[in-house]
Amino acid sequence: MDQKYNGWANKETWLVNLWYGEVADYYLEQYQSTGELPDADDVAEFIRFAAEEGETLSQPPTNGLLGDFLETCWSEVNWHEIAEIITEFVLEEVEENSND
Repeated sequence: MDQKYNGWANKETWLVNLWYGEVADYYLEQYQSTGELPDADDVAEFIRFAAEEGETLSQPPTNGLLGDFLETCWSEVNWHEIAEIITEFVLEEVEENSND
């Protein structure tokens, strides 16, 4: 049975989107300056990199049980789901602005 959390694949995915979803604005700005739509795989890779780097730079590495819990949660994040939502956001903004 699929677990859902606030419409997302799971709580881990929802949390990453909550904290790093503003990257959608970056991709919208990129589209506005280049005219190129973002590739979902590139977006997923970028978000994962930004989240991993942001968290490892702001938090000391954790070993033991807590580190294992964190790693387990991290592996549950559906990076492509977040990327698809961001890509859809950019497309919707482009379509909305072209109709104005």
